[in-house]
Amino acid sequence: MTNNPIELKYNELDQLLAEINPNSLDVASLHGFLTSVICGPEPIAPGQWMPIIFQLEGNMPEFKTKKQADKITGTIMMMYNQINEGLLSGTFEPFGVCYEEDGKEVTDARNWAVGFRLGLFLQKDKLDPDEGEELKELVAPILILSDPEYLKETGREFSSDDIKELLKEFTRDLPLIVEDIFNYWGGNDDVPGPAATLPEDMPDNALPFARTEQKVGRNDLCPCGSDLKYKKCCGTIDEQK
Repeated sequence: MTNNPIELKYNELDQLLAEINPNSLDVASLHGFLTSVICGPEPIAPGQWMPIIFQLEGNMPEFKTKKQADKITGTIMMMYNQINEGLLSGTFEPFGVCYEEDGKEVTDARNWAVGFRLGLFLQKDKLDPDEGEELKELVAPILILSDPEYLKETGREFSSDDIKELLKEFTRDLPLIVEDIFNYWGGNDDVPGPAATLPEDMPDNALPFARTEQKVGRNDLCPCGSDLKYKKCCGTIDEQK
């Protein structure tokens, strides 16, 4: 178990998000999503991207208390600002790509890359169609990490061993890949500061949250249809509380 205070905060956030909605982004997907938002061509206000995290049809959840709302959204904004600082300083590292499972260290960038892809879709209307091939080449490794089916778009045949090696290479090079995408649009200095903790439309006295979805077990198949276990897809829950 980690003693890193930032990782502890992120792990706690992971559990809180899953409690709000089992289909909320997990912290690895969230980190990829926020990275994509920051790397995009134009700044996006928190009120636009924050609801997507909770996967409640574009709505913010009804938090139990203002304190709970501040804790969850405050940690999200902390992650947002730390990602931006890492990109500006050249020290960016993707979070949630390496983790421990059953006593072994696992490297898997799929969830992170799925989150990044979600952020790209959020900004698709702002992308210049004339940017074309250069941008496509920059984001291709992340799209392939999110789903190796994207390899079919290359028109080439890949063996299973080739695919494994490519995924390993792209995962290793993620910091450089993201840096190139960030620099493609010249970086994004106009980001919300710590004061932008809550979206403007956040209710001051939210109603208590009542779970309506059936609880999903960590080893059950994820309800999103990814064919992954729930603990490795949409809702990793820290059982070592």
